[in-house]
Amino acid sequence: IHLRQFEGTEYASSPRTIPNPDAIVT
Repeated sequence: IHLRQFEGTEYASSPRTIPNPDAIVT
């Protein structure tokens, strides 16, 4: 997995840390 490649997409895939739904769109 990419490390902070896409701050949102990757984060969404990782239940570890989910900032905000906006990040997922970004």
